[in-house]
Amino acid sequence: MSSNSQSTEEVITLQERTETDLSNQALTEEDYAALDKHDNVSSVSIASEKVKIKQHIGHIGLPSGAYLEVLPKDSLEGFKLLYYLAKAGRVSEELVTSRGEIGFSVGESFIEVVGQVYAQEIKRLLRRGIHKRYLPKQRATDHVKGQLQVTKQLARQEPFATSFESQYDELTADIPLNQLILFAAVKLAEEVPEPTVEDRLRRQIRDLQRIVSLPLTPPHPSEVTLTRETQGYKPLVKFAEQILDENYIDTFGQQTKVIESLLINTETLFEEVVYSLVADVVHGSRYIPEGDGDPESEADSDIGHLLRDESGDGIQGMQPDI
Repeated sequence: MSSNSQSTEEVITLQERTETDLSNQALTEEDYAALDKHDNVSSVSIASEKVKIKQHIGHIGLPSGAYLEVLPKDSLEGFKLLYYLAKAGRVSEELVTSRGEIGFSVGESFIEVVGQVYAQEIKRLLRRGIHKRYLPKQRATDHVKGQLQVTKQLARQEPFATSFESQYDELTADIPLNQLILFAAVKLAEEVPEPTVEDRLRRQIRDLQRIVSLPLTPPHPSEVTLTRETQGYKPLVKFAEQILDENYIDTFGQQTKVIESLLINTETLFEEVVYSLVADVVHGSRYIPEGDGDPESEADSDIGHLLRDESGDGIQGMQPDI
């Protein structure tokens, strides 16, 4: 375990699933209280100043301004997060296999890397072409467009009509799918401490906001559906949901300091990678991948079967690393 300074904030590194002694880090009682409330901290001892994080890697902000950088356990030596995210379908594989690979560098925090990846994914989306959909519109127009809303038109009681109450379908990019991507980008930009990464995100946000409005709250999951036409969005949607779902924000008393965390569940990630690799291997065979398995399962001893055969029988069970 080590620490170093980044701007005016202290960055303390520790490993997942390993109890770490933080007695030499001068953390405050509020810091330990915040950790004790955190869903992904498995144990906190204020008396002995020791902390143990669950199977998550990433970044946890504390009231004092210090940040915990949670790294993979020793058995994952050589672990490259972006390759795993790509293989699990959470980011584009092209992003990490191209010559311009984004990766960790000395002094760079986890959340900075996430910011770089997300900005690059949005740039890729805009370059490929953002999805649009026809949505019904009702508004006053200077000529009849689509269908005339007779009841509304008569209610205006104008002797000579200068505008018309029209109802029509309009092709627009301002849909929940794109609003989700934008909302997550704005949220992430507010938390990235590195100005260069924040600027990169802000540029992509400006480009998106030319055609997509920012909602007050993120779209409900039921509003965001992927079709054959929008399968290219899948990595970005997963990433956006992760940024929003695993982003824990809280305030303490009268302090204005925001507690920021962004953590990735390594167990779920590795299970998704296994499913993806198995699906590649058995593609075109009589075996069907992901028979009754579920990478999101919270079961302690069984995640289900990786495969099933044509008769429906499950084969090759999978257990979590617990």
